[in-house]
Amino acid sequence: MDRRKFMAGCLGLPLPSQVGGAKAQAGLSKVIFPFAAGAGGDTLCRLIAQEMAPVLQRTIVVENRTGGDGLIGIKAVKGASPDGSMVLVTTGPTMYLLPMVETAPSFDTAKDFMPVSLLARFEFAVVIGPGIDASDFKGFVAWLKAHPDKTSFGVPSNGTIPHFMGSKLEKDLGIPLTRVPYRGSAPILNDIIGGHISFGITTLADALPQHRAKGVTIIAVSSPERSPFAPDVPTLKESGIDLVADAWYGMWLPAGSPPEFASKLGAAASAALAKPEVREKLTAIGLIPVGSTADGLSKELAAKHGVLAADREGDGIQDRELGSARAKHSVVMPGLVPGIHVLRQARLRVDGRVKPGHDELRELCSLTYNFARCAMPSLIDASSASSQTPIRIPPFTWSWLSA
Repeated sequence: MDRRKFMAGCLGLPLPSQVGGAKAQAGLSKVIFPFAAGAGGDTLCRLIAQEMAPVLQRTIVVENRTGGDGLIGIKAVKGASPDGSMVLVTTGPTMYLLPMVETAPSFDTAKDFMPVSLLARFEFAVVIGPGIDASDFKGFVAWLKAHPDKTSFGVPSNGTIPHFMGSKLEKDLGIPLTRVPYRGSAPILNDIIGGHISFGITTLADALPQHRAKGVTIIAVSSPERSPFAPDVPTLKESGIDLVADAWYGMWLPAGSPPEFASKLGAAASAALAKPEVREKLTAIGLIPVGSTADGLSKELAAKHGVLAADREGDGIQDRELGSARAKHSVVMPGLVPGIHVLRQARLRVDGRVKPGHDELRELCSLTYNFARCAMPSLIDASSASSQTPIRIPPFTWSWLSA
């Protein structure tokens, strides 16, 4: 896809307008996508922005506000003026999973946002790189068992479907895995190709171009049946893993936005997704165009939230899944600001979602331990931090570090 054409198509006529009584900012709308540029969701945003601009008679630009597992972009739209100047496009899981796994939720999807439209559905894929001596899922499992020191895998962010798919794989395979959260799928694929991680769980749409170019290999998909986009790739169920998962992209406005504008925006998005040329471009990258009313998006969100709320209640997702392996500390010493800063940033990334004193997963050891060891070696119990068992940190110590 030619990105210059996308960006050129995003330029509409910047006409000042009154929208439902709220004054838009000089006819400008920003579509906020909270993940990295260059992947399927980013392409979706730019395609529909190009089509909606002339219909809405305003300039529409796509902005990638990454970080915080999607929270940076989501919170930006949450706090925006409800005047049509800022629109959120993100995955369904970020909107129904993140509030469920945070100890103090950063947003309430129902209260802080106005639904606009369900945009497109997609599937997930397990992806390996050219340096892995395996051609299928069974062979890859054997490779993992033979290389226990190379079990790092990437996910687009924490609190997403790939996050929990990784936990399911770890449980079913009986192999300790180290999850590495990224800011979207594109950097995962780059690191898989570069051999920095062994595999990734990402959207099928994002992995397909590199799979077709022989840069990576998709060894399993998460759909209930083989995907029409990759008919030669077995499903996880065929590979012996009882797991089916899919997700979708949706569009939201800040709460309090004029209903008239929300309706017009949703209609423009649905009309764009109904165009044959748009559908062709999206299906070529593994996305299934939908387009719906606001009510359709609300029903989809409610259905997913109900199922996962029950799962969380029964399985303890919040405490078990989204903890990080906090290093074990013995004493706080002066002159250790760099190390404290490293750990504070790790906490801002993930640990605000779990209560101090809980048993934590080791997942951030691979990301923070080597840095922390250099900055504050006397504080780290290396045997605990590098072990395969959960570790703990006293609540008062973590509170001190977080001050």
